[in-house]
Amino acid sequence: MLLRALMIHLRNAAFAGALAVPSLAAAADMTLVLDRQDDAIEMYFTISAERVEDIFALPKEAFENDSGTVDFEPLRQGTYDIGDTLFANMDARLDGDDIVFEAMSLMVHPKANALPLQTPLDGMIAIAVCTVPAPAGPITLADLQLYAGFIAYADRPNQGMTFQLPNALDSPLTVEIRDYTSDKLNDVTYQTLVGPNPTLAIQSQTAPLRVQVIALLIALAAGVGFVAVAWRYHRARKPSDALTA
Repeated sequence: MLLRALMIHLRNAAFAGALAVPSLAAAADMTLVLDRQDDAIEMYFTISAERVEDIFALPKEAFENDSGTVDFEPLRQGTYDIGDTLFANMDARLDGDDIVFEAMSLMVHPKANALPLQTPLDGMIAIAVCTVPAPAGPITLADLQLYAGFIAYADRPNQGMTFQLPNALDSPLTVEIRDYTSDKLNDVTYQTLVGPNPTLAIQSQTAPLRVQVIALLIALAAGVGFVAVAWRYHRARKPSDALTA
């Protein structure tokens, strides 16, 4: 799954120039990148690792050992289960209906070597377990940046989405949302969340041009088919039928 998605993003970035998109919100507490594909939605986000418990209700023990430091070797064995636990604490909806995102991977990087998250390709690179060099000495969650990647399969990936957080936020959380369709940037928006169980609301996007063209061709074909059937029916009628109609 990860390799296939990475190859898709490499291809799309080469044609769409996705790698050249500049960041607009260096001060954001959290960055979220969406990529709406034809039948799926990929989601990546990054946040300071020490905030996973107060924002997502994910216990710090998922990363820390008994000494309060983070062991990197267990993380290299796969982290999708941690991601699934994190997402299970949220209420996610697509156009008002429940939607489940499956974790592809989750990883932490030392903040001194934190990677950018501006494009879907950035997200794929950041969540790969092999991109993180092991720290030279003990390190805590306060020294780490968390990156997570998820995927959901959907028939209508361009509809609006909401994500309700499980915990109350005592202090404001500024979220930068970078919304893509097949690696093409639609827009960049910002929301500030605070208070009990805040909800992140992401607006719908226009379907890609190729989807609109396909829909138009289907509509035209249906129209032509209807005309053809009506014409054949008219031709098949007897003269006496036409006179008495």
